[in-house]
Amino acid sequence: MKDRKFEIGVMIFIVTFTAVVIGGYLIYDIILSKQSYTLFLKPFKILDCKKWKCEDVSKDIDKYNNKKYNVVIDGEDVGVNSLYFNSANSKYYVFNDENQNLYSNGSLFGYTGKVSISPVKYDIEKISKDDFNNFKDKLNIDFNENYIIDEGKISLDFDDDGKLETLYYFYTGLDVGTLDMYFEYVIFENNSKFYIIIGNSSLSTDVDNVGISSVTNVLDIFDDGKLEFVLSSRYGATGKTCDSIYRLKGKKFVQVNDCKAVENKR
Repeated sequence: MKDRKFEIGVMIFIVTFTAVVIGGYLIYDIILSKQSYTLFLKPFKILDCKKWKCEDVSKDIDKYNNKKYNVVIDGEDVGVNSLYFNSANSKYYVFNDENQNLYSNGSLFGYTGKVSISPVKYDIEKISKDDFNNFKDKLNIDFNENYIIDEGKISLDFDDDGKLETLYYFYTGLDVGTLDMYFEYVIFENNSKFYIIIGNSSLSTDVDNVGISSVTNVLDIFDDGKLEFVLSSRYGATGKTCDSIYRLKGKKFVQVNDCKAVENKR
């Protein structure tokens, strides 16, 4: 009789445990479904996301192209419009209900889903000589700023603490003649501390570990006050491209989507 009671007790435990696990997965899936969204980015990248787990679905362009999206142009929300990427000429179009194109140039993204994504207006400034000296001193890196062909400095309250943080990017480029060093850096400054997001250098441009990386969009996914940014990169002599979203985790930015460099289709 005791053995029978024990067996019944074990069965009840197994059934209860299984129900709890299945229930947990169902609840988690419901939560994720409410945090699902699709991002249509410029440079061309389409990401299908559940919270911070994003899949690159750019190859299925016909499924996502010329569809209705909440569209943001240069940090301004222009409402729900059709977003179209012409892969033949690498041009972007935003058509309203009257079939008028609202887009000519500048930053651009569209999104759909059950989340709210806020646009962010920002300015890109030049990096000062003092900034460059701070990088060299505090990060113990060496580079010749005279080789830099493009740079950017974006100051915003990225972590919603009421203070400004700063994002920097600068690079030599890949077609600037013969240099004794090619390099690219993306650096985040938070409370006077510097964090290297990307730091590559090479004696040659024939390798794919050095390229050009610049910030092409800043946005607030989930409308929670914490800002994300899109980093667009082109690598090596092949000119392959990679576009990634970065989000704050603690005081540092981390990459959201895996990004494998692909042939340039922009």
